[in-house]
Order: sequence, then C-alpha cells, then structure tokens
Amino acid sequence: MKILSKIIVNEWVKAFIGAFLVLIVITTAADILSGFLRGKDGEYVITYYLIKMPDFLSKIIPASCLLATLFSLNNLKNHSELIAILATGFSTKKIISIILGLCFVVSFIQFIIVSFLVPLSNKLKLDFDEKREYAKVEKSGIQTSSLDTGKVWYKSKTYFASFSGFDRKNNELKNLSLYFFSPSFKGSKIIFAKTARYIEGDIWIVQDGVSYSKLENNEFPVPIKFDQISLNLNEVPDDFKKFESEVRTLNIFSLSKFINRMEETGISVSEYKILFYEKWTLSFICFIFALISLPSLYSPNRRSSSFGKNVIFTLMFSLGFWLLYTSSLALGVSGKLPTFWAPNLVPFFFVIYIVATFYKHRRL
Repeated sequence: MKILSKIIVNEWVKAFIGAFLVLIVITTAADILSGFLRGKDGEYVITYYLIKMPDFLSKIIPASCLLATLFSLNNLKNHSELIAILATGFSTKKIISIILGLCFVVSFIQFIIVSFLVPLSNKLKLDFDEKREYAKVEKSGIQTSSLDTGKVWYKSKTYFASFSGFDRKNNELKNLSLYFFSPSFKGSKIIFAKTARYIEGDIWIVQDGVSYSKLENNEFPVPIKFDQISLNLNEVPDDFKKFESEVRTLNIFSLSKFINRMEETGISVSEYKILFYEKWTLSFICFIFALISLPSLYSPNRRSSSFGKNVIFTLMFSLGFWLLYTSSLALGVSGKLPTFWAPNLVPFFFVIYIVATFYKHRRL
C-alpha cells in the first residue's frame, strides 16, 4: 500500500509543479507584455512585476491544485494504473485522503502568502508608487505612519496630527489629536477630540474635546473643554485615501488588532472583516480546486478525459469561480451580504457539490 500511495503522491506533485511553472510563465509573459504595451519603461515593468508576484501566486496556486488533480488522475487512467490500484483494494477514499494531505501542505503555503507576503507586497507597491510620484511632482497628499502603532500620524503645514480611524461614510476622523506649532517651531496649541467631521472647503467640526493654548508663553497650560468647535484644517477626505490603502498592508494578526480598534471607535468595519475572512478563504480554496475534479476518479476505466478537455474545464471553472467570488465580495462590501458569507458563500456551494458527488460514489 505504501508503494501505491507513493505512486499517487508522485503523480500529483509532478502535475502540480508542472502546472505551477506553466502558469508562472504565462502570467509573467502576459504581465510584462502588458506593461510594455502601456508604454512603461523596462525597469518599471520588471520591478512592478516582482512586487506583485505574491498576489499572482495566490491565484496561481489554487489553479495548480486543480490541474494537479486533473492531470495526475488522467495520466493514471491513460496507463490503466488507476484501475489497477483500485483493483488491489486501494479505495477512492484513500486516494482522496492522500490528495487532501497534499492540499493541506499547499494550503499552508497559500496561507503564508496571502496573510503575510501579499500585505508586504501591497506596502512595497505603495512605497514604489510614491517614489515615482515624488520624482515627477511634489506630493500633495498627506504622509502617514504605519497602522501598526495604533494611531496614524501625519504632518501638515502648521501642525502634527494623529487619529485612530477614518470613517469614510461620514467623513469623520476618530480620536483626533492636533499639535500646533508657531513659525519658530515652538508648540503653541494642543487639541484632543473624540471626532472631527468634514463640512466643506477646509472646515471641520471638532466635537467632544479639550484644548491647551498659549503653550509658547512658558505658562502652565489650562485645559478648556468644548462640545463643538469649528477648525480650519488643510486636509480634505480625499487626502485620507491612503489610510484605506494601508489597511491592505497589514498582515493577518495586525489586521485583527486593527479591526478591534476600529470597532471601539464605532466605525463600520464590514469591509475590513471581509478582508480578514478572505485570507482564510483563499487558503481553503486550494482544497476546493483540488477536489472539484474528483469525478474522473469515479470512472477509472474510461479514457474520455483528454488533455484538451482538461484545459477547457480548468479555464471555464477558474473564470467562473473567480467571477462569482468577486461578485460575492462586492455584495458584501455594499452590505447586501453578511461579512462572513461574502468571501465564503461561493466556496460553500462548491463544497456542497463536492460532498454530494462523494456521497453518490461513496461505495467505490
């Protein structure tokens, strides 16, 4: 039985590596060619491709699992090895368990990629784009610090500021701190506020806070509490788009902490939770892609599965799955689907299909 298990493992691994390499070559050629067609220089195209590599891998690995199962079983069938293996008493359940074990290893690698390497890739993309923008024109947007610190810091013309979150639906900054300084760079005023809501122009309404004035006079500061005041700030809501982009640079652990902090401020975290659940789903998808082609296992004596049909099936399934998957995510972001089901609804239906197919052929 160990020899038979080794045969199945070898066939699946060889098919996986072959499919992975072919997809890498196709993806690389397509992305680089697309960059040149858009008029980008060679350094930009190559650098940007390398930075995006983890994101490509997160899509290639599930497809490689699908191709690995298809081609490995098809190869065993074409050489009459599959029917011979089953004739020895080696059941389809054992073959499925071997494939599941291999998928567990691949899924773990996928989890590392989507949870840590993709966020790092997103951070490198932001930094890379910023450097190119600086090389062209003076940057107009605010420059923020890492979200890992718990607060986002930035410097404006006459003050430093920090906030814990930005509610883009209400155009509100949460837990805002402003540190004003004079032309001689001496501290002149400090304001701590629970919220700051954008009105128009450069006007913000700052609520539930306390201010400390005349700090440059070497006098002991007297706190003045206020319910609501109007302030002229240099920033507008569009300047905080980078805050939204930086969320995607957080690894899975930092993202979890970030979501907890945002919930404490009262900001809607539905989109962030979808991003968190998606990291787990993208890892589990490897099992679905590998097991969706198992029906060929239940007909070991047939040779109807040609290479061309396998390729067509792979393309159709992959395109259909990702189309439905992205649509489900969009429904979740718009609030039409619960946050948990947005990334998991489509995989759930495919799991039902896989289980139903297995149940139908459970006696084999």
